Amino acid sequence: MALNTMFLGIPIYTFNSNPCGLCVILYNSSFEKCDYRIGANVDVQTLSETFSKLNFKVKTEVYKSKSQMYDIIRKCGNEKDVNCFVCFISLHGKLETVFGSDEEPLTFEEMRSAINDNDDNLLIGKPKIFFIQACQGENFLEMYNDSRDSRYLRKPDFKPELLYLRTQDLTTALPKNADYCLSVTTTPGHHAWRNEKGTVYFQTLCRIINNLLVTNKQKSLFNILLLLEHEMRKHLIIVSTQAENPSILKGNLCNIAFNSLREDVYFEKWR
Repeated sequence: MALNTMFLGIPIYTFNSNPCGLCVILYNSSFEKCDYRIGANVDVQTLSETFSKLNFKVKTEVYKSKSQMYDIIRKCGNEKDVNCFVCFISLHGKLETVFGSDEEPLTFEEMRSAINDNDDNLLIGKPKIFFIQACQGENFLEMYNDSRDSRYLRKPDFKPELLYLRTQDLTTALPKNADYCLSVTTTPGHHAWRNEKGTVYFQTLCRIINNLLVTNKQKSLFNILLLLEHEMRKHLIIVSTQAENPSILKGNLCNIAFNSLREDVYFEKWR
């Protein structure tokens, strides 16, 4: 059942094109100096299958340099007759940055400017969603036990400028950075996780979306991201340390690094 343009009083982006959107997967498994990224190929297959079901045209780009990635994202602004742009990025990284195959940095801001500075940008007013699997630092996200309910909870380690903010701007004049959402696999300063089965972040996201498709349920993008964060916290990692403290529980916690979406996003199965 197609959704109306409003749900519970919140406007919804219209998805009525065929295909409804463009999905680009940017990933590198090998680098000249950095470690080989096991599991990246598994994620690509899962992401491609999932977003094909959502009637997205899926493109996969492998082993691209910083300048090549910038140009690929920029050219996505030329895509005609699509209502949404989704970009999955699976790379090595550091704070608000990912690395190309040449190990040159591409910042989150440059990802947005690649589209914004395109004179032929056809994505104005349309949702542009990035899912980024990359380390954001060298620290581990430590978990602690809450005696009130005996569950593992997260430390409040968000940087204030990266907290979730929903825009209040509903005017007809759109700011240059409007209609973006950047979801990142981890919080600022922390490691991201993967193994030969892929990443907890991408695999969990696809499992949530596929479960919604099978049960014919609908959830907004922000409800999906909230459920994703909840499910990722169930995957605790044991990290070896010193002999006197052989293992410490570490956790996963995804993060909305930037949000300027003016409306809500609902993904639907193509019929």
